[in-house]
Amino acid sequence: MAELKDRIVHEEELIHRRLGWMLAFQGFLFASYSKVFSGSLTLDAQLAIVLPAVGLASALLTLSGIAGAYISIGAERNKQQAHQPSAPASQVTDFGAGGWAKYLGRLNAFGLPVILSSAWLYLLWF
Repeated sequence: MAELKDRIVHEEELIHRRLGWMLAFQGFLFASYSKVFSGSLTLDAQLAIVLPAVGLASALLTLSGIAGAYISIGAERNKQQAHQPSAPASQVTDFGAGGWAKYLGRLNAFGLPVILSSAWLYLLWF
């Protein structure tokens, strides 16, 4: 049971790191994008396409990494449940709140890359 908890904590830490790096990178990209359009920088017009494309790609890659981490957590929980079939599922799968609280807690991890992807898509199209 402790091994499962350690693996889940590890995956959650990876999610935290991915989000942190993505937010830092997105901040630099948005700052660069605003400099291009404020006239502070005189760069090629292609940069107005490249910056949103890079921002969109990094947000989508972060989203896929977060989804992979949660899939890994689910697989570890299922594997643990298979090894302890007599234990109640709640002992194996839940280390805290379950139900809606679990999904609301994951909303931030999934929501930030989706919101940033949407912003970059908007800037690419308009």
